Amino acid sequence: MNISALHSSVFKTKIIRYGFIGGFSTLIHISVAFGYLHYNADSVVWSNILGFSSAFLFSYIMQSRFVFEHYLSIEKAMRYFSVQV
Repeated sequence: MNISALHSSVFKTKIIRYGFIGGFSTLIHISVAFGYLHYNADSVVWSNILGFSSAFLFSYIMQSRFVFEHYLSIEKAMRYFSVQV
């Protein structure tokens, strides 16, 4: 089995894609939050709000399109948000 076939077979599994995107979303949250704190050391709350918002947007778009192959909508985004909070 060549690398290309292995790559496509691994990412065809939804649970793998779901986990990969979740892990990347976590990295986005941490990076944005620490980046904000590094440049504006005024509020941990604001850094987490910005980190969460960035990770949420990335995660919702990627999970909807890449994992579940659904269209984006405000209704679905609100449901996804209620689960995230």
